[in-house]
Amino acid sequence: MHPLLRRQLERVAGLSNVAGIPAPWREFIQVVGDAYAAADADRELLEHSMETASQELCDRNKQLLAKNGELGLAEQQLRKSHDDLERRVAERTAELRAATERAETANRTKSAFLANMSHEIRTPMTAILGYADMLRDATTEPAKRSEYIHVIRQEGEHLLGVLNDILDLTKIEANKLEIERVA
Repeated sequence: MHPLLRRQLERVAGLSNVAGIPAPWREFIQVVGDAYAAADADRELLEHSMETASQELCDRNKQLLAKNGELGLAEQQLRKSHDDLERRVAERTAELRAATERAETANRTKSAFLANMSHEIRTPMTAILGYADMLRDATTEPAKRSEYIHVIRQEGEHLLGVLNDILDLTKIEANKLEIERVA
């Protein structure tokens, strides 16, 4: 897992590894991690290309200085090489910025999603656990017990709906959601 993504998971969700995360979320986290890795690879490629191009430019400059008789032509070639290098650096810098922005956007989206889902899951779960604890009391009247069971059932159905929505979202992202036509 990408180190930056691991820090985000630890900071936002208190997780040090993905073992405790449900499979659909691990898949989402893997996609985000892949985006981080791609941005790192793009940055390394740009750095290597800049270093190679800079070395090429230095070598060309030494050759041109050795050829005093062809100084005018050599100067034009050097300007052209420099302009091309600047263009390539600008293009690769723009690509790196775009990749970084995509990774940051994915990270912000993931953080917002996790925060929202945490709330959506914790709220019904808290109600279920609270009412289950009240059911343990042997002195609770049968009418109240029935009411508690109804609330537990209702919150459980709500929680199941949230989980189904998360699974549908994962299927949509994976292009595996089958749509039914209803007449």
